[in-house]
Amino acid sequence: MGYTEPPWGCPVCHSALIRESSGSASLRCIDSGHSFPIEDELPLLIPEDQRVSVLADALDFANTWRAMGWLPAVPGDLLALPSPPRGSRHRMEWRLKEASLARLLALLMEQGARDIADMGAGVGWLSRHVAQAGMRAYAVEPSDDPAVGLGAARILLRAGPRFGIARGVMTHPPFRRRSLDAIVCNASIHHAADAMAVARASAECLRPGGIFYVMNTPVHHDKASASRAERSFRRRLRNAGARGGWVDRYHHLTQGEWDDRLRETFASVRRFEVDGGFRFRVSRALKSIALGMELASFPVYACEVAR
Repeated sequence: MGYTEPPWGCPVCHSALIRESSGSASLRCIDSGHSFPIEDELPLLIPEDQRVSVLADALDFANTWRAMGWLPAVPGDLLALPSPPRGSRHRMEWRLKEASLARLLALLMEQGARDIADMGAGVGWLSRHVAQAGMRAYAVEPSDDPAVGLGAARILLRAGPRFGIARGVMTHPPFRRRSLDAIVCNASIHHAADAMAVARASAECLRPGGIFYVMNTPVHHDKASASRAERSFRRRLRNAGARGGWVDRYHHLTQGEWDDRLRETFASVRRFEVDGGFRFRVSRALKSIALGMELASFPVYACEVAR
């Protein structure tokens, strides 16, 4: 599906996009006139005033993720995600992502969703699974990195099935108003400076009864534990070489406050706990005792807009 067709749209005003001219390597919003270049067949659907900072952070993020060992070693492992890559330092975390994906797919099937956006998609593994389940998926990610960004998504696309890809940001989803059944923030919304700004922007692009899903994001009951945990992870990021402003935007959510704010925007908010398996539970329990703090849980949130 082309970028001038639904559900793709202007990230600023959510209107339709057209080609600047026949054969042009750029898109233009029919209402606001904003222009968006197409580079290597990949549209840069990021507001112009944010592009420099967003792309700089995306490059720094990719370099940091390499240093922290999040990359699959071979293409075969990439195709198997979220099954843990061989030799990964993060096997338990990937097992949790597997469980979260299973829960999400069940919810999408229950919902009867057809058009799903994957915001902060990374390499696009979630979009691939959504497409394999027979739905139309659209992966949006600022990075075109060949290992952790949409550059790697091309490997998934060659293997099939097809899904849409574009460079964009969570705070300005590049879709038309009321064009999607579901928007998923998978391991991404905690990297936004304002998680509720992402939620509100997403709600604008959902059809009546559409659902905004949040998963693989750290959520605490205790605010002090949330603050302590996010400070600790920011240190880990800096120790791995991160220098971008995105490090200071990284945060953990506090359940009571987060749930209350979601209910201000959505007609209903459901929360589903995810079981990462026996080893994950035991490891987290022992770590919580050793540190004397509550560790995060990683539920799936399903937030429905009014019908």
